[in-house]
Amino acid sequence: MSEALPRNVDVADQLELLADLLELEGEASFRVLAYRRAATRIRETAGSVAELALAGRAKELSGIGKTIEEKIVQVVEDGEMHALTKRKKIIPPEVVSFMRLPGLGPKTAARIWQELGVTTIDELKHAAEQEQLRTLAGLGAKTEERILKALAEKRQEPSDRRLLGDGLGPLLTLQR
Repeated sequence: MSEALPRNVDVADQLELLADLLELEGEASFRVLAYRRAATRIRETAGSVAELALAGRAKELSGIGKTIEEKIVQVVEDGEMHALTKRKKIIPPEVVSFMRLPGLGPKTAARIWQELGVTTIDELKHAAEQEQLRTLAGLGAKTEERILKALAEKRQEPSDRRLLGDGLGPLLTLQR
């Protein structure tokens, strides 16, 4: 295999996104948490989890079972987990970012997408400004205000911030 193996952070990012998409679908919380825990474990692991998975040894890590190991192998072989590819065709990618806004959990984010057809942050902002969100049961003016405030603050945040763990693994391999 002449191609470079995926970095741990890239594998973990795919697991996190899969967990988000499963959460939007209303999947059982234990399954969502299993993917999130596995992503955390992979981020904390100094060695290549892709190498371990190819050798059938990723299961040795706490929180990684056979199913997740198979998904890691899919990332190595195909570039993306099959379950993730399937769900990305169904759920618009920006809908996941709705869940990052205060007061919007996965159920509300899914309702906004499914019932109002809102699929992007810009559309969400427009829907809040046009008071369309309050047409959904359980959402009102305060929710719209919170969303608009959060979006205004988000635009002011620098987006070049990274977690220390994302750069630590590659840095440690350079030291060796």
